[in-house]
Amino acid sequence: MITREEFLDLYEKCLSGLCSEAERDLLKSYTDELKLSDGQWDEGDGSQAQVYHRIWEKLRQSRNPDVPLKKNNNHIWLKAAAVIILGSTAVWVSNPLPKSVSLVKQTKIKPAPAQIQPGGNKALLTLANGSRIILTDAKKGILTTQSGAQVTKSGDGILVYQPHTTAEGKSAIVPVEMNMISTPRGGQYQLVLADGTKVWLNAASVLKYPAQFTGNERRVELKGEAYFEVHKNPAAPFIVHTSGQEVRVLGTHFNIKAYSDETLVKTSLLQGRVDISSGGKTTSLLPGFEAISTQGSTRVMEADVQQSIAWKKGLFQFNNATIEEVMHQISRWYDADIVITKKPLPLRQFTGTISRQEPINEILAMLSYTGVKFSVRDKQILVQP
Repeated sequence: MITREEFLDLYEKCLSGLCSEAERDLLKSYTDELKLSDGQWDEGDGSQAQVYHRIWEKLRQSRNPDVPLKKNNNHIWLKAAAVIILGSTAVWVSNPLPKSVSLVKQTKIKPAPAQIQPGGNKALLTLANGSRIILTDAKKGILTTQSGAQVTKSGDGILVYQPHTTAEGKSAIVPVEMNMISTPRGGQYQLVLADGTKVWLNAASVLKYPAQFTGNERRVELKGEAYFEVHKNPAAPFIVHTSGQEVRVLGTHFNIKAYSDETLVKTSLLQGRVDISSGGKTTSLLPGFEAISTQGSTRVMEADVQQSIAWKKGLFQFNNATIEEVMHQISRWYDADIVITKKPLPLRQFTGTISRQEPINEILAMLSYTGVKFSVRDKQILVQP
């Protein structure tokens, strides 16, 4: 078993372009032996996204730009980038590029204009009466009262619904007023619904929900992507309606990806159990699995659910993703239009993890290792073979 010190020595040697083919193969075999001691992220070193960002900075400062990188005609490992915290020791891990490939020079990428920036906490709240509140600019504190629920922007920027209760501690019976929160491209937001359910909304997404839940079910509608931590209430199931399917739960943690410009609706389950109805059929989902719904049919498969919620942690995480799938995510988070100038694009696949706070030109530089060319014009990213 390799020691951490030996791994770091070998890694730094390969990073500088001084290691042999045999040493590169050895490094690749060693990466699989390094595991988290307890499976948990050490938040004492900052959020996972912050630590990734610091590692990227160190890697950029230390790499010799004249050292060629390796390309594989079918698959590219995004170069750098995980940090594993083991006690007080930080281990830099890079996914080495595959063997039996040719060398290419690093592609020069035009620096991105200032208007193409990583996203942040941005959202628009539309109330039942049609009035709108730009949450990005709204001051912290009470925003309004609806259906007896107090709507507040908390000190950490979260939208919180606090329901009105009777003297007996029960929620008061009030008329249903539907609200809508929407994030733009380049935006994300977190809210707490009146029943205590927590929702993280990804970029270019819309969630419709009542200001206060009444009756024997809790129903919301989603377009886009959201992660839910549903407050358990056996007497009132929580239902998420998306295009072509409904997800029904009592109390659990799951992610739904249901963008209108993608043909698939993906539901990934972390805890509990959910029932998915699509095309007149109901499918049960257990933790560690995901359901893929399309055209009224649903299939269930084992999944890397942590990859599904990487966006919530401030990360892009790809596993055998096509260039089109990668650019979909980049377009939404960086609020940039993707223009494919010539088709077909090469059949490349990407695997790797990158901070969502990386400058866009750094992201494009890494993607260009496959031979796909990128250029930036205003808020457009031009892509060509």
